[in-house]
Formats: sequence, structure tokens, C-alpha cells
Amino acid sequence: MSSYGAFEAYPRELQPFIDEMDKHGEKPDEINGDFKAEQALHEGWDGYSDKFYDTVHPDYVQANEQISALLETMREVTKAAASATMQSLRSIEGAQQDAEDMISQQSGSMNLDDLDDLDAGDAGSSGGKR
Repeated sequence: MSSYGAFEAYPRELQPFIDEMDKHGEKPDEINGDFKAEQALHEGWDGYSDKFYDTVHPDYVQANEQISALLETMREVTKAAASATMQSLRSIEGAQQDAEDMISQQSGSMNLDDLDDLDAGDAGSSGGKR
């Protein structure tokens, strides 16, 4: 349980999440490809060079371009979120490794004889008393 001001991270749980985001980041490209293929099947539905075509076609093209742009943006956002989360994961792993290294250094530099002296009540000139 995390207390106020504390931060807990679970790197092993983060990597599968990142992998899923990457996988979903490809989906808008698939959808856009399907959309454009379907769009091609309906080429000419609005006629050619007549008043109806001149009225409808510009809006039709603009709407299709907006849909494709939206799908491209969705892909970019999903990929950027996956990348940012991956950077956070690397930062978390680095912080954890630094903490482990510092703990190891401190553990290795402790003089166990000093601990024995404290246990025996010999804590220096004051005899361990205040």
C-alpha cells in the first residue's frame, strides 16, 4: 500500500501493457487501409463533371481526408503513449537498480566488528550511555 508522497511501480506489469499499446497502435493503419479500399469501391458514386458532382464531391473528399488524418493521429498518439510509458519503465528500472547498488555498497562498507561492540555495550567513550 502506498502512503502519501510515496510512489510504487510494478515494472513486470508495465511491459505487457506497453506491448499491448504497441499492438493497438497498428490498428488505425489497418482501419485506414480498409477504409481506403472501401472508398475505392465507391469511386464515381457522385457522378462526374455535373452540378451534383461539383456540389457534393469537394465535401466528400474533405470528409475522407479528415477520417484518414484522424486515424493517422490515433496511430501517432498510441505509439507516442507507448514510447513515453517505455521511457518511464526504463527510468523506474534505473532508479531501482541505483537503489539496489547503493544498498549493496552500504552493506559492503559496514564493519561488522562495530556492530558486535554495540551489542556488547561498548559504544565508544560514553560506554553507550547518554
